[in-house]
Amino acid sequence: ALLLSPDNAAARINRDFNQNLQAHHPAILQSAQEFEARFGKRRSWAQILTLDGPLDEPNACYGLGKLFAEAGWHRQAAREFARAEVLAPGYADAALGLAEQLIALADYTNALAKANEALQLKPGNTNGLFLKGYSLLLLKDYQQAIRPLSDLLAVQTSLSARLLRAHAYLQLGKLDAARQDYERAELSSTNAYLAYYGLAEVAYRKKDTAAAIKYAELYQSNAPPNLGGASIIEAHLAELRSGNPAPLKP
Repeated sequence: ALLLSPDNAAARINRDFNQNLQAHHPAILQSAQEFEARFGKRRSWAQILTLDGPLDEPNACYGLGKLFAEAGWHRQAAREFARAEVLAPGYADAALGLAEQLIALADYTNALAKANEALQLKPGNTNGLFLKGYSLLLLKDYQQAIRPLSDLLAVQTSLSARLLRAHAYLQLGKLDAARQDYERAELSSTNAYLAYYGLAEVAYRKKDTAAAIKYAELYQSNAPPNLGGASIIEAHLAELRSGNPAPLKP
């Protein structure tokens, strides 16, 4: 391919990687900026893929996986991250990328396995802790989900992790712990309505009708329109005000 087209960046990158592979040299993992500097005359991924053909090199597969993930092409992204792992065994970032896409594809068991794999390679990695906790929660293993989410929150402020841990506590009936997490999440200016929903449920289970109504109304006034929970909140507010409440569904 290079004899026919010396400017073919895909052929050059694939050739160089295969020569190193045949020489038993480990793959050299690079930042996106470092890898894109190898494009030569091509100015973008789109140009390489359109003019030169497919890339089969771990940095390239990882970069394409990220592009596909950003576009919402989860199966294509998962394929690229998996290929990056094959070409560069022990590539923790590829394992994390694959775990995230598997969650999007509702393959929670394999997502958990990939998150665990990444954490073995990078112990304490915050993204790995989040994905492990999230996978466990989606598998309804609420007790096990708490530990990685707590480990993450011990070193990093994460609204998403706090809301997930609050949900796990709620499902386990640990209402005070759930309330504390939801109250911390309530202080955020982002997605506070999710905390209001949780606090309304905690208040209901504690038989605190006034607080349940308060937080349900806060949810109603702060949540984006047309959310699935809006009609549920409206129905439950009517029940709470009538003195015949039913529990909010988390």
